[in-house]
Amino acid sequence: MNIDLVHNKVSPKLLHVREGESATFRCHSRTEPLWIHNEELLEPHVLIEYVGNYLTLFIANVSCSDHGKYECLGEEPYRRYFSDQAWLIVNSKMFLVLFII
Repeated sequence: MNIDLVHNKVSPKLLHVREGESATFRCHSRTEPLWIHNEELLEPHVLIEYVGNYLTLFIANVSCSDHGKYECLGEEPYRRYFSDQAWLIVNSKMFLVLFII
């Protein structure tokens, strides 16, 4: 999911996955960024690592609780830089079964 701002870029902007699959977002920032999910700092169950100038967020075994808005936040002593919003849409296995019936 890519989100482009003056200082922070995230990709892709919209990602659809099924429960149990994995999801990956990347953030390019001039500062050491943090990941925010639905207005909260991310929980430790996700894997966050640097690859070059990109901070990669890897969510293994996606669940419905991972659904929602993701943002990348870069901070300097007197400023904060938020990326645009990126969205993870999680399709529930239960919903798919009910929909088919």
